[in-house]
Amino acid sequence: MLEVVGSDRTRTFLRSVAPPSQLRLGLASLTVMGLPAVRWDDAIPEADRFDVFNDASRSLWHRLPATRDTFECDAADYLVHDVIVYHLRYTAHAITRTPAHVATGLSDAISVQLYRRGSVRGAVGDVDLYGAPDRIVLQDLAHPFSVWTEDSEVIGVIVPRARIDCHDWIRIRAPVISWRVDSPTGRILTSALTTLWAELPRAAMSDGPPLASSLVGLLNGLLQPGREHEDDVRRALNVAIRQYIADHLDDLALDVDTLRRKFFCSRATLYRLFEEDGGVARHIRDARLRACMHDLALPSTSRKHIAIIATRWGFENPSHFNRLFKQTFGVVPSAVGGLTLASSERPRTRYHTETLNSWVTELAPRDSA
Repeated sequence: MLEVVGSDRTRTFLRSVAPPSQLRLGLASLTVMGLPAVRWDDAIPEADRFDVFNDASRSLWHRLPATRDTFECDAADYLVHDVIVYHLRYTAHAITRTPAHVATGLSDAISVQLYRRGSVRGAVGDVDLYGAPDRIVLQDLAHPFSVWTEDSEVIGVIVPRARIDCHDWIRIRAPVISWRVDSPTGRILTSALTTLWAELPRAAMSDGPPLASSLVGLLNGLLQPGREHEDDVRRALNVAIRQYIADHLDDLALDVDTLRRKFFCSRATLYRLFEEDGGVARHIRDARLRACMHDLALPSTSRKHIAIIATRWGFENPSHFNRLFKQTFGVVPSAVGGLTLASSERPRTRYHTETLNSWVTELAPRDSA
């Protein structure tokens, strides 16, 4: 278990989460433990929740509740090498980072936040700060600020300043940078943050350095394009485009030109990303065939007619659809019946503690992995 120290209230009500498997040293075996993590404990009495929540991140800022008695929150944090990754849900309150916070130098970092719900408004000096589900916000914690956040859900990362190549330029010229989530950069960052968060519960300790380096490389590549971080940006672009395709398979107008407009990339770039798939059109077609298989494998009581399913996913010629389906899966559509798919084959649809404070205060330059 991670050590939890601090106020009696925090120590009593916040628990650190044991990693997926504990580190065991034996004569013949070594099991690498999961990433350090802390989670909110639902056993915290309602009257104490705000105080505990505020105490957990006091190294970063102070929180002031709209109403202390009915404050609701949920939090989970992971230490990914030297990057803190978190997912928060909370009711409306104010957040203030004071000059005293900045002066300690113990939380000298860059923050990136993706609001899934709610919003945050305020200012960093004379620069407006606004975060909402339609944009991603990068903020330099070298500056004091005051903001008001509505009832919100947010995924975020805190990256040591030294890991960001252009940190001096950000500190002096652009302490707040935002991207619309429907912009090329916004789509890539949204995909990167949500994918990273989904991977952390099953990541091993040894996964921490490469996961952190991949995220930091992406941020550096987006902030300061250059050959050094080209591979990180390309990998993130590849994941983001494939996620976009999965989320919009039912848009029958989806094609290469759609992706070029959404991600501001060339046909040559798309060709390279999907070369092993046989091209973009082939990837989309195969994904739609898997969607057809999924729908056909539903129980007979809820399964629609084959022709309706095929047409829904863009296959209007029955004989052509039958031929493609058999080439892909080895059976004709009518033979699927109640077959079930492995979860990995199902098409995607659109659908704190002292430990945290110790992570924050240990944000310091170290060799990148």
